[in-house]
Amino acid sequence: MRAKRTREPVSVQRKLSTMMLFLVFFSIGLTALINWVFQDKYYLFKTREMFEDSHEKLRAVANEPNSSILQKRSEYDYLIGNIARNQNCSIIINYEDPFGSGFSLTAGAENQQYMNFKLRNYLSGVALPERTIERMYGDAVLQVSRENISYDHYKNLYELWGRLDDDTTFMIMVTIDDIEKTVQTSTQFILILGALFGIISAGIAIYFSDRFARPIRRLNKVTREMAEMNFDVRYEEDSYREINELGYSVNHMSEKMKEFISELKQKNVKLKRTLHKREEMDDMRKEFISNVSHELKTPIALIMGYAEGLKMGINDTSPEERNQYCDVITDEANRMNKMVQNLLMLTELEFGENEMQPERFDIVDFVTNIAESFRIVAQKKDVTIRILHEGDPIMIWSDPWKLETVFRNFISNALNHVDEHKKVEINFKMKPKEQRVRVGVFNSGEPIPREIKDRIWEKFYKADKARTRDYGGNGIGLSIVKAILEIRKLPYGCINRSNGVEFYVELETK
Repeated sequence: MRAKRTREPVSVQRKLSTMMLFLVFFSIGLTALINWVFQDKYYLFKTREMFEDSHEKLRAVANEPNSSILQKRSEYDYLIGNIARNQNCSIIINYEDPFGSGFSLTAGAENQQYMNFKLRNYLSGVALPERTIERMYGDAVLQVSRENISYDHYKNLYELWGRLDDDTTFMIMVTIDDIEKTVQTSTQFILILGALFGIISAGIAIYFSDRFARPIRRLNKVTREMAEMNFDVRYEEDSYREINELGYSVNHMSEKMKEFISELKQKNVKLKRTLHKREEMDDMRKEFISNVSHELKTPIALIMGYAEGLKMGINDTSPEERNQYCDVITDEANRMNKMVQNLLMLTELEFGENEMQPERFDIVDFVTNIAESFRIVAQKKDVTIRILHEGDPIMIWSDPWKLETVFRNFISNALNHVDEHKKVEINFKMKPKEQRVRVGVFNSGEPIPREIKDRIWEKFYKADKARTRDYGGNGIGLSIVKAILEIRKLPYGCINRSNGVEFYVELETK
């Protein structure tokens, strides 16, 4: 098959010049055509309007009551003079009163006798020329007539003649041949002027199209340099706003590309770190599975052991021993159930499937009620939970269900790690500038080592595994706290004090 020939693109300069010249010559040609086709028709239309207006003015003079013949002559003379002068026409007026007095007036007429002769013939219907009647205005006739001037020469006339209400006869006449000559002359003049104007326009079009295309060529050069990865070139400002905006966009794109290449190099450097981090994530996943398996293995083993003990020695064991075995099985089952529930909550939080439902409530009263629910646990450990706040309620916006989980973990953690000083305190500190309140849960005891301070928020991390199992912990509580607070983007953390440890969270009061 023969390959298709691609059409070579036309330059902007050439296209602009061609379009400008086409518009110029098209406008000139259209003007000449309209002038040739419609000027004579428009002239006849305006002449007809002039005839009608003049007829109305003549009728107004004829219908004036009680006017003398001198007054009538003066008004007719003034009126037809204005009409003939303003409209470039010939007009004649003949008046005769019942007493035999009268007058004959003309304006713009080269031959008064000839016009009188024509008017009398029209009125008497004698020796009428070839004519076409266009309209009747009562006793007045608007017509186009054709007169034989010589053997082979005719003259076309546009005429309005007739009789007024006071028996005044009149005729207004315009030569149509003059109109046609005027149309021909004006059309020729337009074409000659258009040709001259077209030559001038061609030079102007070439000049301005080149000036317009010049910045585009510069832009093209800049983009070619960018294609060669040279992002230091810049487009210099020109006089065209739109092209300047395009140039600024190209410059901006060049800067962005330069930054992108730089960022790409940096990202290439970080890629190895990302791959290394992914390997760490795989290790964490494996460790997570191992931790879950380990956490479940111990209670399952205990349950199986005590269940087998009950089965094998059902007749030898006392009721107290059987109850003790059942209590162990129940405790371990509850421990597994609690861990599974915490894992489900943590998964929902991490995958965004647990929506927050904020409400406005008093945080002091809220935390006080939660602390009261730990009263029996605290009494067993001979600990008094103190609420350090005196004053007005502190209203906040938050999800009370999620926030209860946070403070239950904080208070439970404080009771599990309190030392012999038995000191657990909950304090409130207002931060007006940030429109927040900082709520801290403090317990006396040993500080958290710096090397594990950040790890305590990780899943299944236990600083002291033996102690954690003693109070039923599974290393998930603080990771749930972290997930809840990071969803709301609330500041939180833990601080080692001189005599203990404080866990805190900052809540919005606005």
